[in-house]
Amino acid sequence: MRIALLMPPKKAILYNRYFPNVGDTISSSYNNDGNDSFSPNINFIQTLIKHQNSLTNNVSNADKNPVIIDELINVTQSDSRRRQFLTRYSPSDETMDTINLNEFMPSTELISENEMYTRECDTDFTFYSKDYYGMIKEDGNDSSGLQSLKVLTENFHIPEKLCIKCSPPGRLVTIPHPTYLNGQFNFNTIDLSSVITILALNLQKNDNMVNMSTFSGTKSVIALQTGLLNRLLCVLRSPSRSTHVQQMINTFKASGIISEENDDEQNNNTKIDIVYSHDDLAAYFSNDIDKDYKFNKILVNVPCSADRYAITSGDSHVFGMGQARLRAQLPKIQLNLLRQAMELCQPNGYVVYSTSTLSPSQNQEIIQSFILNHSNNINFALINLKPLYDLLTACYSKLGIKVIPIHLPLFDNNNNNMSKEDHDTNLSSNNTCHGLLIIPSISCNYGPTFIVKFKRLP
Repeated sequence: MRIALLMPPKKAILYNRYFPNVGDTISSSYNNDGNDSFSPNINFIQTLIKHQNSLTNNVSNADKNPVIIDELINVTQSDSRRRQFLTRYSPSDETMDTINLNEFMPSTELISENEMYTRECDTDFTFYSKDYYGMIKEDGNDSSGLQSLKVLTENFHIPEKLCIKCSPPGRLVTIPHPTYLNGQFNFNTIDLSSVITILALNLQKNDNMVNMSTFSGTKSVIALQTGLLNRLLCVLRSPSRSTHVQQMINTFKASGIISEENDDEQNNNTKIDIVYSHDDLAAYFSNDIDKDYKFNKILVNVPCSADRYAITSGDSHVFGMGQARLRAQLPKIQLNLLRQAMELCQPNGYVVYSTSTLSPSQNQEIIQSFILNHSNNINFALINLKPLYDLLTACYSKLGIKVIPIHLPLFDNNNNNMSKEDHDTNLSSNNTCHGLLIIPSISCNYGPTFIVKFKRLP
């Protein structure tokens, strides 16, 4: 995995369905399906749809993720007490502050490269421990006061109008430069983990979507290419990115150009706003957005340590010199963004939280902290991502995407005391996947990406 992070990421092709005569370009690429092709030749969306139909029809010939899943089972079933973070912190410490997530940042413990991944507490940092209870602070000394977590299972809709071509695992491909015509590019190179994040939103026709913490605009473009959005709001955390994001979206959105693929009149009327919010996004909504306008799909791609970028870029990352304060503030920023997204989401709407890091302190711990601190004043449930995990696992031999199911042990342990009537909404850990972690590999170098989905309840 470390070697994969140091290598260039693998890219897929997202074809612009609003580009003139894009159908001819796609058709010509379909004719290069031979093994001697050096261009991406696998239709990503059609592959997912095919395997989804097979899973629906109870076809049990799906491929399995190699080694990783078996290793995960062995690790989690171990009776030994296992740590999860590279800090001097004991999971049994009940005096830990439930708000100060900076305790999880390895700012005081120096670990050399030779020591990394040689200690037991480092080798299993991507997995969870069943006896780990996270950030719990009981009023008394009663340790049985864990709340149950409501988990809902829903079917995932694969947007058929997305046209994405990728290559098989382990194959080297060449991607030509995109063609620019009439203000449009014919395709864009993307990471498939970004597509999976959009798939987790489960977009439906006439959805109103907010993309918080927009950086490059790639996920916004993918969402627009589905042809399902009625409105899209991109919220920038940095005003310096506004020009880039605006240009990115303008070259991949419907702009009155008639093409063979542009047969969805509704998408031509998609309203797109790009705003910059420095602090309080809710204040912007109350002042500048129609009061009657509701957003039912919110993507929270939070700022994080960005593992791949941090180890391959220069000094302009969170681990660079002079960035200690930013590193310490990351958990607070992530929690605030998730809280804002949940407050802005309309009842029965959905919020997807995602990062580009493998760090449990920015993934599982943020989710558990949010649930513990906000479940009393915000009514929400977690969405079971097991159907999406099963689909990606079934496509492993074709797509090569390595994905790990994430469980929140804080709530898994409490399912044993569940009442019978809550059995449908609080699923057993065998049938539940609280989140997904897409991990890089040398043969199929996508990610890393962490994904969790919430539903705002009335």
